[in-house]
Amino acid sequence: MNVLITILGVLLLLPSAAGVIFGAYMAFDPKTRGAGMLFGLWWVSAVAAAFGILIRDPATFVMGLLCFAVAGLALFLEERLPQKPAVRRGVPSADSEKTTRENKVRERSEDVS
Repeated sequence: MNVLITILGVLLLLPSAAGVIFGAYMAFDPKTRGAGMLFGLWWVSAVAAAFGILIRDPATFVMGLLCFAVAGLALFLEERLPQKPAVRRGVPSADSEKTTRENKVRERSEDVS
């Protein structure tokens, strides 16, 4: 029975550790940084649950499982929320150029007075 529990713990630990590593990999890409960090943190609690099985500690297993469920819910809700639009940089709009010209003209008129 102890061997089966150890095998189960290892079988849960391997994909959990892979999830943490994949989340860290995603976090290095600027496009997926937020999702990667959340994904990696989600799997950290699964690693804790797997260690709870390996060391045969029911409290560690239950807390890791509970944290995994809460983090999974947070990940699910975060994906469903609308994303804020990306800011365009480097391409000034016509209104921006007009405002800049108006400000320069205003500054010149104030300097003359």
